[in-house]
Amino acid sequence: MRVGLVGCGTVAGYGHLPAIKSIDEIELVALSDINEARLKEYGERFGAKRLFTDYKEMLDSVQLDLVTVSTSLNAHYDIVMESAKRGINVFCEKPLAETVEKGWQMVNAMKNTGKIFAVNFENRAKPYIRRIKDILSSGRLGRPMMMRFIYNWAGGRWAGADRYERLMREGMGPIVDCGVHYFDLVRWFSEDEFDTITADGIFVEGYENPDHVVALCRLRSGTLVVIDESWVYTHKSKDRTYILRIDIECERGIISYQMGPAPREVEFKYYGPDETIIEKAEEEEKPFVTMYRSILKSIEEGRLVDGLASGEDGVKATEYAIMALEDVLKRRGI
Repeated sequence: MRVGLVGCGTVAGYGHLPAIKSIDEIELVALSDINEARLKEYGERFGAKRLFTDYKEMLDSVQLDLVTVSTSLNAHYDIVMESAKRGINVFCEKPLAETVEKGWQMVNAMKNTGKIFAVNFENRAKPYIRRIKDILSSGRLGRPMMMRFIYNWAGGRWAGADRYERLMREGMGPIVDCGVHYFDLVRWFSEDEFDTITADGIFVEGYENPDHVVALCRLRSGTLVVIDESWVYTHKSKDRTYILRIDIECERGIISYQMGPAPREVEFKYYGPDETIIEKAEEEEKPFVTMYRSILKSIEEGRLVDGLASGEDGVKATEYAIMALEDVLKRRGI
């Protein structure tokens, strides 16, 4: 599989490109970025010989099986639409688009090509997250009555102040940039849609978007959902830490998943009618290799496999996350 990547930023450097290079069946053919110095650096680092500051030139001059879009959010739409014009499979970073309208345009354009259009909701590839999905799909705990998702940390400021400010402003802050993962997991776990979304938040560092948001939601089936996203958790502390926790209360039992505070350390708990399971293990925080193996398989089979999120999944999760953000801003008169 011949891959061209657009956007040589932080996520490409720690996630996409190392994963692509680690799989023998995938060839990194070309890179594109508007920053020439960074483009050259990544080209040398990851062994890409064809380098382009204009991604359209890359699409026109290199034969590609897949375009990976790992740019800032505001560039996703144009790159996906241009890839669709050329009939190339696309793997796009989340959130999918700046607006729901643009997201559906992207979905429809890719649908008309008959090519694969996947969104990088990598949590779906984590072994214990897949295990939760399997348990819920089996029905042995009955219907989920309550779902709680908490991800509180200091945000992406570790990668530089400029990038963090861009995520808070253009990326719409934690409830959209990160929260979109959990709006997606709710849909995937429940096979249901959101009915109501209310939210409130706090503004700590002076951005126009809130630094910490709590969304209280109902699904159409009546399931209650809480999504709690923060980028100011221990942000000024001597030692930073984080909380990543999922709790699902069902009719006949509960499932609990927690990562951290030690990196990669996971605790999984299952309290069912017939057994109790408590396990501790290590798990990848960002399973990019698993994602790319699934993309490869999807292109070979001509359909999304292994629970990969579709463009439609990407639009719907983005829509719900934006609804939560808009509710906060409305409450605050912004």
